[in-house]
Amino acid sequence: MKPVSRLPLTARAPRRHDDGGRTKGAQHESTHAVDPNAGERVGSATNDLLTRALSTAVTPFVVPRAEQLVRMYNATEAASENESGWMRGTQYLLHSTHLVLETAELAHVFTGAAIGGVIGNGLVGAGMTALGISHIVDGVREHSGEQIMEGTGALLLGARSGLEAVVMGAENAHGVVATLAEEARETLAPLGVAYGAAEAILGTKRVVDGILDKDRPKTLAGLLTMGLGTSICAASLGAGVPAVATASILLAARVVIEER
Repeated sequence: MKPVSRLPLTARAPRRHDDGGRTKGAQHESTHAVDPNAGERVGSATNDLLTRALSTAVTPFVVPRAEQLVRMYNATEAASENESGWMRGTQYLLHSTHLVLETAELAHVFTGAAIGGVIGNGLVGAGMTALGISHIVDGVREHSGEQIMEGTGALLLGARSGLEAVVMGAENAHGVVATLAEEARETLAPLGVAYGAAEAILGTKRVVDGILDKDRPKTLAGLLTMGLGTSICAASLGAGVPAVATASILLAARVVIEER
């Protein structure tokens, strides 16, 4: 019987390397390590969530109102263009009526039928005064010297036409009314010259602007306006029917150029 072999008494179990608990601490630390990008991902997800929520809640209210604002703006622009076109058309009509009345008066058409001249000049005077005020208000608001000049010319023509109506209405008057009508008659020529000068100055500005902008129609319209103003000055100073007829032709040509 063989003897049982035994471990030497000096043998020991393998010793663990004592590192002061650093290994266990490292394992615990690696288990609970914080992801440096976690906060960014959470913020991005929160932002996306809020954006979707706001979009869902606000879009049904904001979009229709934005579309409504756009429609209102477009309607305002169209109305402004229509108003501008209406004002131009009215101004052309009043200018033409004034020239027709001037021609009729110079040709003594109103002899025995002055009521037509009174009504016609009264309408021209009221209409041109209203347009002149509108042009000046718009010019001051928009800082447009051209608008102010155009309004000034319209006011001068309105004043002249109104006084012309008064003079014609008081043709057979006596006493104080006749005296006032005679005083008003004395102002007709200066007002006519002032109105013609305003048109000529306005035409000169348009010519200069047209040349600088290389805008041929505007330049041509400015030249016609200069000629119109000069003819009106000549008619007011006694040039008679030829000057008024020339002014009428120039006004018609300007209307064609501007509205073409």
